[in-house]
Amino acid sequence: AASAKAELLPIIIRLLGDDHDTVRSLAIPAASAIAGVLVAYDAASSVVPVVNDASKDPSWKVRKSVAEQLPNLEESLASTVTKTDLVFILLRLLKDQEAEVRSSAAGTLGTFGMHLTPGERETVVMTNLFSQIAELCGDSNQYVRMSVASVLCSLGPVIGKSKTLEHLVPLFVKLLRDENSEVRLNVISKMEDLQQTIGADQVGNVIVPELVAMSEDPQWRVRLAIIEQLPSFARTLGAAKFDARLLPVCMRWLMDSVYAVREAVIKQFPQLIGVFGASWTKSTLIPQIVTLGGENAYLARLTTLFVINAIASVVSPDLLSKHLVPVVIKLSKDKVPNVRFNCARTLGILADQTKSNASIKSCLESLKDDLDEDVKYFAGDALDKL
Repeated sequence: AASAKAELLPIIIRLLGDDHDTVRSLAIPAASAIAGVLVAYDAASSVVPVVNDASKDPSWKVRKSVAEQLPNLEESLASTVTKTDLVFILLRLLKDQEAEVRSSAAGTLGTFGMHLTPGERETVVMTNLFSQIAELCGDSNQYVRMSVASVLCSLGPVIGKSKTLEHLVPLFVKLLRDENSEVRLNVISKMEDLQQTIGADQVGNVIVPELVAMSEDPQWRVRLAIIEQLPSFARTLGAAKFDARLLPVCMRWLMDSVYAVREAVIKQFPQLIGVFGASWTKSTLIPQIVTLGGENAYLARLTTLFVINAIASVVSPDLLSKHLVPVVIKLSKDKVPNVRFNCARTLGILADQTKSNASIKSCLESLKDDLDEDVKYFAGDALDKL
C-alpha cells in the first residue's frame, strides 16, 4: 500500500493531467485499482479528489470513464465515502450534458450504495438521486431512457413498498408507454423486483392493466418480453387473478402473427402448470385447449397440437388419456394434411407418456393409410416407437 501511494499514485495523477483525453480516460480505471490497495484513509484522501476532478473533465470520454468506474470505486472505498463524495459525483454525471455520460451513470443506479445499510441507501436514493432519476425517465435521448429502464425496477426493494407506489410506479408506467420499443423492452424485462416489492393487489391494479394494453404492441420483441415474465406474474397474482386478467391474453398470443411469440407462450404453459398445479390444469387450461382445437382457423388447430406436445410431460397420464388424446384423435381427421401429420407426431408423444392407450395405436394405424405421404411417414414412425 505504501509503495502504491508513493510510486504509482503520482504517475496516475500525472496521466490524469495528460493532454490527450484517451490517456486521461484510461487513467481512471488505474486510479480505481489503486484505491483497492490503499488503506481506507489514503484511498479517500488521495484517489477521491482526482476522480472528482475527472468527473468535471472537459472531455466526455473521461467523464464517461468515471461513470463506468463508480461501482469499482465503491468496492474499494469505505461506505462513508459513498455518502460524502461518490453520490455527488454520480449526481453530477447524471446531469451531464453528454448523453453517453448520462447513460453510463444511469446504468450504475441499480447497485449504487450496495454497501450502505438499507436505511442509508434509501436515504441516499430518495434524498440525493431520485429527482434526477425522474428527469432521466423523460430524457430526450433514447439511450439514456433505455439505461434508466434497465435499472429502475431494482430500486423498488431499496426504497420500500410505500415510496415505490408513490414515486417509482408512475415512472415505471411512463417508461412502459415510451415511444421507443427498446425502452419498453428494458423496463418489462426487469419487472420481477417491482412485483415483489408492491405485492399482488397492486400488481393486479397497476401493472397488469398496462401489460394487457401492451399485449398487442407493434414490436413483437416487446410482446415476447411480457411473455417471458408470465411465470413470475403467476406466482405473484395467484390462479384466480391470473385467469381473469392474463390467461385470455395468453390464448390470444397463441394466434399471434409472429411464430416466435406463439412459440414463447407455448413454452410458458409447463411453467404455469408448475405454479398452479394439476387442479388448475384440469379445470382451466385443458378446457381452453379443447376450445382452441375446435376453432375453424387452421393455425388454431395446429397450435393446439404444439401446446399438447409442450405440456405432455407435466400432465398426468390420466388427464392426457381422458381429455387430450380425444382432441388429437379428432384432429387426425382434419382436412389439412399438415394438421394430420402433426397429429401423428403428437400421438407418438402421448403414447410415450400414457404408456398404454389402444385408441392411440388405432388412430396411428388409420393415419398410416392416409393419402398424404408425410402423414403416412410420421404415423409409421410413431407406430415403430410404440
